[in-house]
Amino acid sequence: MKSLIASLFAILIITGSSFAQRSSHFYKSALVSIGPDLVVTSIKVPNSSAQYRLYSGNTIKLPVEVTIRNRGNDLARNSFGIYTNLKIGSKKKDGERISRLSPGQSRTFKMTAHIPASYSGRRISLTSTVDPPGGGRSETGPAGGFVKETNEKNNSRRVSILVPVYQRMIPKNL
Repeated sequence: MKSLIASLFAILIITGSSFAQRSSHFYKSALVSIGPDLVVTSIKVPNSSAQYRLYSGNTIKLPVEVTIRNRGNDLARNSFGIYTNLKIGSKKKDGERISRLSPGQSRTFKMTAHIPASYSGRRISLTSTVDPPGGGRSETGPAGGFVKETNEKNNSRRVSILVPVYQRMIPKNL
């Protein structure tokens, strides 16, 4: 009789433990945040050649592609639009704006970095931010940008690139 009671008690403990694990999993999955999560997934300089120009000082025009993605589980949108900017070193460049981004959707922006010719052959940093503080309108807007996200701390990406080497070009007709 004692062994029968011990066996029933063991079965009860195993069954209760299994139920607790399943209900714990249910409660954890029920607490998943719902909302958009905007991230910059890549910043790259495509294989197309940069151009050297002699306007407003010697400037290298370098094509840059910035890809953003909504990793969240809800539509990202804002009446001001979703703003993505590009910083070259410490100088901010005007960015691009889109109206919305569905969950799992990506968008690639083609931007141009205007780099002083003195940076020829040197490494520079490019930083892109999606939905920056102020939403790109001002630095006094919401600290997390205008789109309320499940994670506001993953909106920037920084890469280091080597600027192509250019010799100073002198126009033939000067």
